[in-house]
Amino acid sequence: MTDDNLFLRLQSGDEDSLSIIYERYRNEFIDWAIKRHNCTVEDAKDIFQNVVVIFFVFFEYKTPWR
Repeated sequence: MTDDNLFLRLQSGDEDSLSIIYERYRNEFIDWAIKRHNCTVEDAKDIFQNVVVIFFVFFEYKTPWR
């Protein structure tokens, strides 16, 4: 499934698509954050989790800053 399809499903309220996005990009993001920003694995995981929450809020409410 393409990212575009996942985003469309997420916009329509399909929370399973968020899980797919989470799994698809988690390890890549963690590796990038550790290399690029010299952070710990735990910090990278926390940052990714926060990003996913913000991402979900954006798609759920169309803007994260109401």
